[in-house]
Amino acid sequence: MLLTQNAVSRLLNGAKKSDFTPTVQIIETSVLKNGIKIIISDGDNCTQAISLCPEITKSNYQAFKNRIISLSNYQTGIVSGFICIRVLEIELQLECEDIIGDPRALEKKVESETPKNILYKFSEPKIKTECAEEDKDRETDRETDSFYAPICALSITSSDWTIKARVTKKNKIVVWSKTQSEGKLFSCVLMDSKSDEIQATFFNAAVDLFESRIKEGRVYTFSGGNIKYSNKSYAIVSNDIEINFDKNSLINEVADDGSIPKIRFNFIPLDRLPKVSIDQSVDVCGIIMEIEKPITVMTKKGTQTIKRTMLITDYTDFSIEVTLWASLAQLPEFDKFEIGEKPIVCFKNLKLKDFNKLSLASDFQSTHVIFNVEGIKEAENLQTWKLRQARIYPSTPLSERKTLQIKYKTTAEIKEEWGNFLNQDKSDIFRLIGIIGKITLNDSRNIWYEACANGTCKKKVNKNSDGLFMCDSCNTTSDKCEYRYLYSLTISDCSGYIYATAFDEIMTELIGIKASEMQDLVMNQPLNAEDKLAAVFGKFVNVVIKAAESDNKTRYKFTIKNIDPFDASAISKMLLNECIIKN
Repeated sequence: MLLTQNAVSRLLNGAKKSDFTPTVQIIETSVLKNGIKIIISDGDNCTQAISLCPEITKSNYQAFKNRIISLSNYQTGIVSGFICIRVLEIELQLECEDIIGDPRALEKKVESETPKNILYKFSEPKIKTECAEEDKDRETDRETDSFYAPICALSITSSDWTIKARVTKKNKIVVWSKTQSEGKLFSCVLMDSKSDEIQATFFNAAVDLFESRIKEGRVYTFSGGNIKYSNKSYAIVSNDIEINFDKNSLINEVADDGSIPKIRFNFIPLDRLPKVSIDQSVDVCGIIMEIEKPITVMTKKGTQTIKRTMLITDYTDFSIEVTLWASLAQLPEFDKFEIGEKPIVCFKNLKLKDFNKLSLASDFQSTHVIFNVEGIKEAENLQTWKLRQARIYPSTPLSERKTLQIKYKTTAEIKEEWGNFLNQDKSDIFRLIGIIGKITLNDSRNIWYEACANGTCKKKVNKNSDGLFMCDSCNTTSDKCEYRYLYSLTISDCSGYIYATAFDEIMTELIGIKASEMQDLVMNQPLNAEDKLAAVFGKFVNVVIKAAESDNKTRYKFTIKNIDPFDASAISKMLLNECIIKN
């Protein structure tokens, strides 16, 4: 007989693939989202299985009807109390025109405990196994995922498991050479549909086999790895175990059906960080208040790397220093802060350090920086809170601010240093203490501009003859625009004055109302608008200014980056220290 006798019965009773590779016939096929549903027969009995082998695809599955195959790798699992088979590898045998024998549907129901050799029990809709009946696609699509072991169910004693996971982070290849050994590896973070994460590491031959095939963000099935306790010194996720894959492991890309999230956050408010253990990974969402330019530093190993330090705060009014290293320190999105914005950024897997009292630092293997925070609930809540604040100034610093000391300059010193603009390729940040000059309303265009309604664009729009606003940057039109401040303020002190550009957030903080509200006042209550602007005239300010070459490189422009509290006592101490240093 071509088919293995009692194969279906033995499979349903937990036969091991190591000593049982049955030959069966595929008598029915249908396509699912994450695999192919097949009915396998031994001539006497038949049962439903899910094929995940690369030979049977959605484009050729119909050609396998009545085909004889050998099961060289398979797994058994439980769905709603019924044993089910998952086919991972096959060997193709003969092609047949008809069904061999008169197979009857066979299923095995598990009444209580999981039988021996059956790994996982899943709570999913019941699978129908009658040979003559086709299950509904929408039911079997869901049932396919029930074959996969959840990451939370894995342990160091697990065997014959398969997980379905998204690669949320993939790291570069690391090569090592020691006295007694040498090799290479790369690691990645896997996340399943329950948002549980585990670290996966590939060594030597597995690097050659899988590194080019595994792409960050895509979904795969993984099996054949060695589960071990994680080394906390090198762990990149919060899990007590990790998986090591070798050249014999099975990894196949599957369709992304959206069941696995792209990233998971477990945000911690900044005021709770003092209760977190040092070196623990945390996710935070914050407003960038201050930021340094990237600098090159020497590591303890004698190599050079890039470092960038910033200060973030959130709705708790706590602040903390964040240090990003290497490629994260050079992300171009941070340049948005250069125009006076205070962007909201989400950080995943920062390490809590006791440097400078308390601080956060990136880990080159696991840290994510997310600038597009749309759809992230915590970030949207922080944005709502931010918009409601007249000013944002964190009252409880968690870090000792030793790294962001900004030098004070007078307007005379500024003009002397930046007066000769020719052939100077440089930029600088300094502090200026002075008085705001008069803001005039002779022409509304020197107070605000009409900006793109797309909140992430902020570019100027032009109003067409049809009344629609055209954004050349986004190449879109809209029936509305957003009003944003843009004004060249006069700031004077005892030595003179300079002009400094103030963008929307700075002007909103100074005036106390948004540009859209000011536009409404100008149109409907001009006297009230004049009063609002008059209240700013003569105000003492403590501002941080960036000097940089203008776009046409004919002069230097000054941009207000931040307005700090005007604390007379603290400012007096600072000026006294400046005098001592200069003298």
